[in-house]
Amino acid sequence: MTISQRVTTAGLIAILGCSDTADTTPDEPEDTARSPQRSIAGTSHCGIDAGTIVGPEGIGRLRIGATIDDVRAGCRIVRDTMRVAAEGMRERRITVDLGRDTVETVVVEDRIRRIHVDGPAFRTADDLGVGTTVDALRRSGSARVLAGEGSMFLTLADKCGLSFRLDGVPFGPERPAADLPADGRVVEVLVFGCEATNQ
Repeated sequence: MTISQRVTTAGLIAILGCSDTADTTPDEPEDTARSPQRSIAGTSHCGIDAGTIVGPEGIGRLRIGATIDDVRAGCRIVRDTMRVAAEGMRERRITVDLGRDTVETVVVEDRIRRIHVDGPAFRTADDLGVGTTVDALRRSGSARVLAGEGSMFLTLADKCGLSFRLDGVPFGPERPAADLPADGRVVEVLVFGCEATNQ
């Protein structure tokens, strides 16, 4: 593995460090310091329409780097909670109603750090998302395999800021995408922004 590959791999693992892909700890109760009114504030569906896609910086008005106040102003937050994630660290999660589906986001210092899409309602411009096969991902562009938090992920050269968590792919060392089972499938899309990809 080259130095640049090690740096990129380390960056993705850092991004996934607070992921729930290997966490089975139940959510903690909602923080009583936050009122129910705050945790469900906002009334729109976050700028979502029939053509809204998953992009490297977010979905509709739900954007990587946006403050909680930004999100609350245009979206409906249906849950705001603290939970125990990887390595016993506590992290803030908000669940946002996007009309077609809800998505969960990780919040750091009152800003959206990562968006978890675990349903098929939102997809990329070229129709990649939950349910897409490994074979389709490989055909869509230059694919790279990464391992982290007990799961295997695929990233695509032309999809900065996105990674695809896979099911049906044995966990193990990073390897060529051609070696993965063609019928493995995406079970979650992680959105974390192109800036994080390039760090």
